[in-house]
Amino acid sequence: MKKLLIVFISVLLICSFVACDNEKNSSTSSIETSSQHSQNEVSSSDESSTQESSSEPDTPLSFMVVFDTNGAGNIPPQNVNENGYVIEPTEPTKHNHTFDGWYFDGVKWDFKSNNVTANITLEARWTEVHSVLEFQEYNGKYEVVGVKNKNVTDIEIPMTFNGKPVMVISARAFKDCRSLVSVSIPNSIETIGDYAFEGCSSLKSLVIPNSVIRMKNTALYQCTALESLTIGAGIVEALELGTLTSLNTIVVDENNSIYKILGNDLYSKDGTTLIVCLSAKNATSYVVSENVTKLHSQAFEHCKSLESITISKNIINIGYTTLSIPSLKNIIVDENNTVYKSIDGNLYSKDEATLVSYAPANPAKSFETPQAVTMIEEYAFFNCDNLETLVISSAVDEIPANAIVFCDNLKTIQLLNGVTKISTYAISNCGLLEKIIIPNSVTHIDAHAFLECENAVIYCEGSAKGINWSENWNYDNNFVIWNYADE
Repeated sequence: MKKLLIVFISVLLICSFVACDNEKNSSTSSIETSSQHSQNEVSSSDESSTQESSSEPDTPLSFMVVFDTNGAGNIPPQNVNENGYVIEPTEPTKHNHTFDGWYFDGVKWDFKSNNVTANITLEARWTEVHSVLEFQEYNGKYEVVGVKNKNVTDIEIPMTFNGKPVMVISARAFKDCRSLVSVSIPNSIETIGDYAFEGCSSLKSLVIPNSVIRMKNTALYQCTALESLTIGAGIVEALELGTLTSLNTIVVDENNSIYKILGNDLYSKDGTTLIVCLSAKNATSYVVSENVTKLHSQAFEHCKSLESITISKNIINIGYTTLSIPSLKNIIVDENNTVYKSIDGNLYSKDEATLVSYAPANPAKSFETPQAVTMIEEYAFFNCDNLETLVISSAVDEIPANAIVFCDNLKTIQLLNGVTKISTYAISNCGLLEKIIIPNSVTHIDAHAFLECENAVIYCEGSAKGINWSENWNYDNNFVIWNYADE
């Protein structure tokens, strides 16, 4: 019995020990599991936190842009993100200077394409203008009225002056700047005045920008060295280009409403008026295109070698001095032309009643107007250097203004009985003229009828000045012989 009790107690102790050990192992496992779960949660939390952090954008880099106006006031700096663009500030102004732009490291900054990658300073650059040009303010804008140094060689006119636009080149602004080779005209200019570049005899080329809408026809008078001229879209007035004796090239903006270029010649926009012919500048003969209906008075001013011109059948209008080319010997007219006709190389109206133009280099030394001619056009005898004697027939009623001019070797002019009127400047600038015969039929003589014919003696068939003769008919006080009877 005692032995059984001992065995029972031993078994009981062993069971208690096993049960206790299992509970310990269970607790340890539970702790480990809990610890592992906790570690997994921390890991998951860290990973989630990392993912959240990586999804947020980085704060961008930014740089400071400073503006150095070089004495034109302060402009606030700008904070610009990396690779961003600077906002272009309002253009600064500086007295007697024109603004050239903002520069960085010697290169002009382009606000549309240059981006910022570091702290930078943009520097304003200026051109001093008061030392050459003279300005005058008028109605909130400036005009170029002159230059302080006539020997200047290059001029760049600014778009603005003292913060206001430069819009006008005044009359005679650059007159007699004989050393001037180039002028840059900005797109702010709208008006170029009378004789603005008169006598700029070294000026080689000129570009008239599209902004110019008013340019006086005399603006380029006597720019004898000008070789190239560009006419902008805005020009709508006729230009006098005849004195541009060196002109080789004319360029016209395609949007110009009154001019266009065909070949190397200047035409009206519709191509029907030949304004300046450069293609025949060195030619001895020229045939006018059948597309042309009008010849401008300056059409052949640059064609100093032309000896023969053929007028096409469609020409209906010829300017007064169009054919006053010193070398021109022969004027030919298409027989189908309905307005003009050629007789002995001279130009007449189709009905032969009007002498339009005597060929300046016609070799004849004497000429009498045909009896069929009743009218003489202005400038009919212009640059006729071979003529020595000219007789105007009795069928002609009037000697118009500028009818006989610059005939350097003309010695005698005889007006036959029938001529009734001699107009202002009718006979002028004939330096060797010795004799002018005026018949009794002349009842009207205008002032300055005989101008700068200082060697001429006036032979009047009448005994005294007519009642309708101007007091200044003999303005140059040429010697007068009254009661003249033709020998």
